[in-house]
Amino acid sequence: MPQPVYESWRPGHLCCTKGYLLFMNARSCLCAGPRLSGFVLLTCVLALIAGAGAQSPSASYLSENYRGGGGLSPAADSSYVYYTVRSGDTLSGIATRYRVSMALLVSFNGLRNADAIYIGQRLMIPVSGAAGQPGAVIAGRDGPDEKLVPDSEAVYSPAYSDFDVDAFAQKYQGHLASYKEKVDGDVLTGPQIVQLIAERFSVGPRVLLTVLEMRSGWVTGQPSNNFEQNYPMNVEDRVHTGLYYQMWHAANAMNAGYYGKQLNRVDVMLLRDGTRVRFASAINPGTAAVQSLLAHGTKYGEFLSQLGADGFKSTYQKLFGDPFANAIEPLVPADVQQPLLSLPFEDGHTWYFTGGPHGAWADGSA
Repeated sequence: MPQPVYESWRPGHLCCTKGYLLFMNARSCLCAGPRLSGFVLLTCVLALIAGAGAQSPSASYLSENYRGGGGLSPAADSSYVYYTVRSGDTLSGIATRYRVSMALLVSFNGLRNADAIYIGQRLMIPVSGAAGQPGAVIAGRDGPDEKLVPDSEAVYSPAYSDFDVDAFAQKYQGHLASYKEKVDGDVLTGPQIVQLIAERFSVGPRVLLTVLEMRSGWVTGQPSNNFEQNYPMNVEDRVHTGLYYQMWHAANAMNAGYYGKQLNRVDVMLLRDGTRVRFASAINPGTAAVQSLLAHGTKYGEFLSQLGADGFKSTYQKLFGDPFANAIEPLVPADVQQPLLSLPFEDGHTWYFTGGPHGAWADGSA
């Protein structure tokens, strides 16, 4: 009768290549052969939990792996940290957030199905000792706690009811005012692209314009080199050059910060050099949106510089004045009433539910 066996393994390689995974830790796997009987399997499990076998993986990992909570937590083995799966998480999203490949997460955690993670599950995220090492997290830092903008400035709120992107751009006659690009089959001007992104992603155009000016000078002047021409929001992606996709990435980063903070689902930003920066607990979602945008595609030193005296706050004030002057607080009144939702389904017909709520654009969209 086939017996369970231990296999040594290392991150980036599959565990239990010839059988079924029972338990694992950071260095070894307990594997069952294809014909392992239910009795032997049960005996093996009970023995492992009881602590039998000097070579067995730690039974404490089993209990730790199913403990509730959220976010990252340290593990006994310094080569990895734990991440507790939350509502709405996907393995691809976790991989993107912590800059690891899905294949690495699957193999590192011995997952048989990348689509079958569940709330409360604890995943091991490999840790690097040096910044910038691909596929690993490094030690985190606390983010600044200065409030940058009100929530109504970060989202496309009534605070923008009288703001005209084109009129604003024409006032400065910079590169943005004369820029044109083909989007979805139509040739749009620079201001039209900014407006389109603001509406599609429901983000504040003044925030987008401020960062555009910071990173490429498009609002009041001209790009100084080919990089600023092709990557005006400093998102270095050879596939997504030009203003539309650069703004697309920027708005997506803003929403990730805003709603991640608002819903307590995202508490860390991953910078280009691998540094993890935690959101300060006191900041509002609007500030989290700005920080998330500034963190996108930048290194830690650059991130701090953009939040410094000559960074975002100073640039915004030069272009628009006080960001809190037109604040709408609270953004959502306490007495707001949800309108009655009437679905456009005909009576007497069978309809099938094919998917849950999801974002309309970019990450999380269908």
